[in-house]
This record gives sequence, C-alpha cells and structure tokens, in this order.
Amino acid sequence: RIGYKGNGTDVHFGGPERLFVRKAQYHWGWDWGPALNTSGPWKEIHLETFTERISQFLVRQTVSPDLSLATIIISGKTEGAQPSSTITLTILSPTGTQILTQETSLSPTGTFTASLQISNPELWYPFTYGSQPLYTVTASLGTSDSQSRTLGLRRLQLLQHPLKSAPGTSFLFALNNTPIFCGGSCWIPGDYLLPRMTPSRYTSWLQLAKAGNQVMIRVWGGGIVESDDFYRICDEEGILVWQDFLFACGDYPASGGFVEEVKKEAEEQVERVGHHACLAIWAGNNEDYMLAERWGWEYDIEDQEGPWDNTNFPARKIYERVLPEVCERLAGDVPYWRSSPYGGKTSNDVTVGDTHIWDVWHGPMAPYQDYKAYTSRFVSEFGFESAPSIRTLHKAITNPRERHWQSQTFDAHDKGPNHQRRYGMYSGENFRFRFNPLRDFIYSTQYLQAEAMKYAYNHWRRAFRGPGDEICVSHSLSTHPPICLSFTSLHLHFP
Repeated sequence: RIGYKGNGTDVHFGGPERLFVRKAQYHWGWDWGPALNTSGPWKEIHLETFTERISQFLVRQTVSPDLSLATIIISGKTEGAQPSSTITLTILSPTGTQILTQETSLSPTGTFTASLQISNPELWYPFTYGSQPLYTVTASLGTSDSQSRTLGLRRLQLLQHPLKSAPGTSFLFALNNTPIFCGGSCWIPGDYLLPRMTPSRYTSWLQLAKAGNQVMIRVWGGGIVESDDFYRICDEEGILVWQDFLFACGDYPASGGFVEEVKKEAEEQVERVGHHACLAIWAGNNEDYMLAERWGWEYDIEDQEGPWDNTNFPARKIYERVLPEVCERLAGDVPYWRSSPYGGKTSNDVTVGDTHIWDVWHGPMAPYQDYKAYTSRFVSEFGFESAPSIRTLHKAITNPRERHWQSQTFDAHDKGPNHQRRYGMYSGENFRFRFNPLRDFIYSTQYLQAEAMKYAYNHWRRAFRGPGDEICVSHSLSTHPPICLSFTSLHLHFP
C-alpha cells in the first residue's frame, strides 16, 4: 500500500506518515540520524508592500557547440505595472563592466521576454578544470523594482553514448565540451535545526569539500533544496551540484491534490535555483525505484504509458510526468533524470545510468577490496562508516564513563544497523587493531575508512579513460554519517 516501508527487516527510514507531508523527510529519522521533527516557519518572514514590481525573473542560457556565442534567455512577470512601462535589462561582465543594455516592452498581461547574446564569452568551469567568471544580469522596472541574477556561462551536456570496450552506455557530464570526472560527496542537511545554518557554515563546509578535490556535491532527496547561499558558493567555488527532488526511500501518494502541491513546489524550486551555473542535473527522487524492485511494489518497467493510479506505486506519475514537464518548461539546459539510482533493466544496472553501491558495508558486507567489482557508469552514492573526531564524541557523550566504543550512549547515537559487528569485522580483515581507549577506536575506524575510500577512488578513476572508454566516469562519496559514513566528519550530524 502507499506508505509501505518494506518487510520490517530493512533500514528504518522514519514513519510512513512522512510520505504525506511535504517537509524535509530526514526529520522523521534515518539510518544516519535521529527522529527530531520540527514545526513552524524556518525561513525569514517579510512583509512587502509595492505599487508595482517584478514578480518573476527567469534567466537561462545556451552556449553554442563551438563555445563562441552565449545566448541568455530571459523571461518574467510584473505586478501592478502600467502597460506603457518597460523593463531595462543590463549585463555586467565578470569584472563589473556594463557590456549590454536593452529595453523590453511589457505584454498586455505584464510579462516580458528577451534573448541577449554575448560573443566570445568568458566560460565557467568546475574548479579542477578552469576558472569561474560570473556575469550579472539585472532587470529593472523603472525606479520601482529591480532583480539580479549571477550567471556563469557554460555549455552543459549529459552524455550517454555507446562504449568501445564495455556494454551499455556512458553517463558523464561535459562542461564546455570537456568530460568531467565528478568525484565528490552526497550532502545531507547541515543541521537538524535548519535555521542554525549560516552562510559562513556553508562556506566552510563547501570549501572543505573543494580542498579535498571534490568536484560535485549531490544534494540528497531526503533533505531540502538548499539555501541560495549554498548554490551561490558552489558557483563561486566551481563545485557542480546534482540536485534530487525531495522524495526519498518511500512509496509516495499521487492523488490529485498531492500531485498539484508537488508541481507547485517543484516549479518554485526550479525557478529559484535554476539559473546557477553549478547545477548539473535534477533527479526525481532518491532510491524509490530501487525500493519498488526490492520490496515488490507493482512496478512494470515495460509499462511506460500508464496510468499507474491503480497500482501501489502511483508516484511514477510524479517522476515520469509531472517533474519532467516542470524541468522541460523551467530548467533550461539542465537535464532531468527519473531517480537516483536509475537506468537499464533495473534501477541499479551497472551498464546504464547511475548506481548506489551498498554491497560494501551494508548488504552482504563485501570486503572493500570488492569495490572494483562494482564498477558502473556513475556511482552516485556509496560509503564506509567511521567515527568522527574525538571532539565531536566528547560533545555528544558528556559522561566520561560512557566515552568508549559500545557504550550505551555511543550505540544510541550510531543509527547504522549492526554497526558493532561491522567495525570489528572490517578491521579484523585488514589490520591489527584495538578499539579501547576511545581515541584508538577513532583512529582505527578513520584509517580503515580512508583506505576503503582511497581504494574505490583509485580504481574508478583509472576507469575514466578517453572518448568511448569512460567505463566509470564519476562517483559521489556519501557523507551520510550514522557516525560518519565517509570522508568528511561533520560533527553536527552526531546529535
């Protein structure tokens, strides 16, 4: 039925009631954090008065295949403006010099459109491939209102072509005709209490990712479409963003009212962040198709027509009809992908699309040396747990007598299933170790995690070869920490 979580033996993803509420899903608890729900407004509230204003300002772009011409596509709406009013459009170069201005008339309904061209543009690249010049596009309605967007000009492609020496197709992003190896991390919200996230915290964490040569951040679907500061910083730092729509590990409803609410939500979010150069892809959800296969929902991959209302997986309407239409209309050159993972004969097909690799640590708990056997076209999620820093554990475990592995307080904080067994098993397979005192446990688990991540990175990076041989183009390390599931210990995930 709708809301069904599985057979009761798998990881707990919060109560089924979360599926009916358009709110950050991780607040109901996950395998990396507690159930800590919040209520009420969590963003700033403003009271605005106006006589006339720009109520919508969309800026999208295309860059010619030879990279010599950028076209900036502008559309918008006004409220209260006189029919004789005009919109003044200006473009500033990355150095702040005005390079273009144009007057645009309003339609009888108060809308406006324009296409502006820049020859030989300065192009935006991920930080390991080039610089990040940013243009500023402004629309002004007389002296009453103006809105600006910062824009990095780039040619974005999602390439899926046949491979020379392997089955299936590639799955790689190309920026300005250059294939990009997208090593990076999955991003869960930085705090359970979202108002505590500040621009400085976003900056420090994203700069930390950049310092680790992480080219792409995947914003996970159980959280939020992040703050404007997040995407602004990624633009400035040259970090690509894979953005999930906000559905995760669940069988969501698709009744008329719910679908209409989802459509409005998606429109607002794509309008809000869709101009950012860092944005590389929109994905429909996190793991819903994978769970449909695992838990036996009524999912027939051959049925691409629908309707699916009378099945127990009706949310296909959202992922295969509603969200693609929103992206086609509003996302510009940013592609849409049905889910993560998705592609091929199954959602986790290693020859097509992206995959989530949890056969190491979770599932059969394969040795990390088996990562080489899980090579796929794009590994968008995998991970290996470790303890965070001793400072983090001391903040979380205030009783000194409980500051050891397997204490009741420690186990209460580690939400990963069977973590006690896995720490010991993986450590015993790879080196001599001891887990007490606490700092030795931390060192052992972090060293083991680093070795596992390095092994996977090195193998998959070697599979990123020349044209037609991008066997494993890229991957994202999961930073979903039950204690800490990957490279970066983010202490605020250990409540």
